[in-house]
Amino acid sequence: MVWKILEAIELTGEIGLRYMLMFLIIIGTLIMTGIVKIPWHDPAEAVPAFLTIIGIPLTFSIADGMALGFISYALLKLLSGRFKEDNPAFYVISIVFLVLFIARLYIK
Repeated sequence: MVWKILEAIELTGEIGLRYMLMFLIIIGTLIMTGIVKIPWHDPAEAVPAFLTIIGIPLTFSIADGMALGFISYALLKLLSGRFKEDNPAFYVISIVFLVLFIARLYIK
């Protein structure tokens, strides 16, 4: 999907690409303003947030970075004994992400 958007931008020429890059920078700064609301004193909240923030650019995938955050959050909540704070559906989604990561190791 992203490649189709980039192809459409290429069709509009260099001016369209410049506006798209400017738009992405603005959106990125708006997203990063939420970092101040992360409770950095709580490792069960801070570590998954940090892994998500770092995981997105390192994996070149928003989905993989978010999945890394989901999995680490679920593991830390389970290990800290605070798993009842969250909806059980969250843990099901985390398990699905973990299975997909493991399956991807064997598929490639």
